[in-house]
Amino acid sequence: MKNLVRVLGLVFALALVGLAAKAHKLTGKVGDSMCGAKNTSTTCVSKCIKKGMKAVLVRGHRVYTFANSSELNSYAGKRVTVTYTVARQNHKIVRTIESVKAS
Repeated sequence: MKNLVRVLGLVFALALVGLAAKAHKLTGKVGDSMCGAKNTSTTCVSKCIKKGMKAVLVRGHRVYTFANSSELNSYAGKRVTVTYTVARQNHKIVRTIESVKAS
């Protein structure tokens, strides 16, 4: 049983290393952390970001957060393609934006 746990732990660790090494891409609309997928209009998102909400990427009904979400602030309510990396910090998966391109 202990060997099984060790093997599964090793497989999980290697999977996370594989995630961190690869750049991922997502295309969606820039929203804010308060409204999420409910409202991605430029006016609403801009106001919410100015009030201190974090910018997020909305794709369908899914909302993606990023460690450096301020990179998205100037794209409020617009469709973008985000290239990002994934890392594990303090038992959490953290996405970090590498580049943002209007699409």
